[in-house]
Amino acid sequence: MFVRNWMSKPVISIEADECLEQARALMNEHRVRRLPVIKKDRLVGILTRSDVEAELGRSFGLAIERMREALMKTAEEVMTPSPITVAPDDHFERACTIMMERRISGIPVVEDGRLVGMITETDIFRAIVDMMGLKDPGVRVVLGLPTPDSLVPTLQKLAPGVAVRAIVTYHDPETKEWKAVVRLRGRTAVEAPADPQPASK
Repeated sequence: MFVRNWMSKPVISIEADECLEQARALMNEHRVRRLPVIKKDRLVGILTRSDVEAELGRSFGLAIERMREALMKTAEEVMTPSPITVAPDDHFERACTIMMERRISGIPVVEDGRLVGMITETDIFRAIVDMMGLKDPGVRVVLGLPTPDSLVPTLQKLAPGVAVRAIVTYHDPETKEWKAVVRLRGRTAVEAPADPQPASK
């Protein structure tokens, strides 16, 4: 699975010489928290709502003229230059890992130096909902597994012939046990025991 499958596009961006007043208006209009900054069709920085608010906050309570001066500063003056980027063909997991480790909520997607998309927390949530089949009818079964390689035999015992919509495995640090969250089609939700029996309606 690749970044291109889940990135948001087209991207709302701002030219480097545009002012903060325009940046704030764009953020409010499109309900976004960050704007890639473009110069000569190339990505040169990222401007966040926090950047804008911090700059305006330094002028709060001062003369109106100082506030106007702050609003007229350009995106290039306030942006974070050379932001972290990913490519459309990077693995989706790489983008998630970067966002988690760097504690950022969005990454520009760049191909041959040109901005082609944005991957954000919202896109990750959307991917999880889709991969887990959370909008589809069916049953969610949680299995306790002694080892990861026992998943397939356990599934065969649980529901022979039932279509599997999604499977996610993880290690529970409290129980020291592997868990598998399995989404099956057309059943009623059930929490499976460690030695599961076929799920019933």
